Amino acid sequence: MIEKAISVLTDRFIHLKITFGYQMETLIILQELIGLHRKIKTKESHAIIVRLLFEATISIISREKHSKTLHEAAKVVSSLYLSCGLIEEGRQLIHELRRHIVFKLPLREKAGFKLDHSIGRESYVFIATFEETLQESHALGYSEIMAILLTETVLYESYAKVKHHSDIELVLFSGARLYTYLVKYQRTEQSLALQEELLKLFLKKYGANIKSTSVTTSLFFVALLYQLGTSIKKVHIGHAACISTNQVVEKYMSSSKYKEAYEITSCALQFIHNQNAYHHLQNIPYGFKLSVFMATKISDLELHAKMLDLSKSIIREVLQGCKDAKINFVQLKLTDLNELVGLLGEQKNYAELEVCFSFPFPKFQNQFANLFPLVVASQLPLVLSRSTEILDCDSRNRDIDRYSFSPDSIPAWPNLSF
Repeated sequence: MIEKAISVLTDRFIHLKITFGYQMETLIILQELIGLHRKIKTKESHAIIVRLLFEATISIISREKHSKTLHEAAKVVSSLYLSCGLIEEGRQLIHELRRHIVFKLPLREKAGFKLDHSIGRESYVFIATFEETLQESHALGYSEIMAILLTETVLYESYAKVKHHSDIELVLFSGARLYTYLVKYQRTEQSLALQEELLKLFLKKYGANIKSTSVTTSLFFVALLYQLGTSIKKVHIGHAACISTNQVVEKYMSSSKYKEAYEITSCALQFIHNQNAYHHLQNIPYGFKLSVFMATKISDLELHAKMLDLSKSIIREVLQGCKDAKINFVQLKLTDLNELVGLLGEQKNYAELEVCFSFPFPKFQNQFANLFPLVVASQLPLVLSRSTEILDCDSRNRDIDRYSFSPDSIPAWPNLSF
């Protein structure tokens, strides 16, 4: 009895499909036909259901052009995938279609089908409706899924336009925006492929100046990509490297992963040096902070010695950047000045410490010149105490705020405490 009904409905379904395509009447017959196959509960009937849904999906998305038809068809077909327990199969199919339509990637052999013509954006109606039905939770509505699809398309097309451009920074910035968006919405396959593509481009341009393991270089590059991709406006790649390096190192240090912190700092510093980044005023605070991280006392004495040497290298370049920018250290906040003095004292970097106190203010210069022998004698706590006392004493007679840091005195200095 069921076999007879299946035969009749199959003939009816084929006729409607050829004559009208997947209009609502055709879809109703498809529902009935699949319902009968489910009652048989054999492997053969299950395979027929999978084939019917697969063929319907491919035919609808590649041939239908009207939004209403696409929406209604997607509702019916995705509901059938859901009721037949074929959720994963439905997701894999729509994922393959999505990567082909949005990202123009060739269909893989395992997809099991070919398309004889390109599919336009009208198919987004079907994809968004289909995904809304089969998502694990109903956190995203149709409008949100459609917005994500359109944004991905715009970002991809923007990247595709510049990917062969001679300006590598422009390519990386555009690619990074797409990359961070893909990661945000868990497009794992596409984000990893794009990451690999951008990494090759990065190494081709800058790889000769970075001597590090491939793993560490990749970690540094991913952090850089995130910073470039989340920046509201285009930033210089050297500035982005300064910010992203500090963020990663701070996470490693807070979780006591000192070896990883040292390795990524060493890798990043080579790139930052190549970009001359610490010679730009906006990056100087990040250099101070990174040097402080590397001067942290840890129980591993051998690693601590390496970190301290790296800290010295960082502060040496940062101080040279300060000199180039003609920064007067007396303009810093007293707490920041004390932090800098403490850092140089920890490094036993007395030559640079003397330079820091060579202010173009005779009154202050004389006061710190009298204190410098104490630094040489390694009496740093007394220096800090005495310097604070001198500045505090002077502030009772004169407004010391005019010597303190302000955006007016040093433009564009980020509000960081190092």
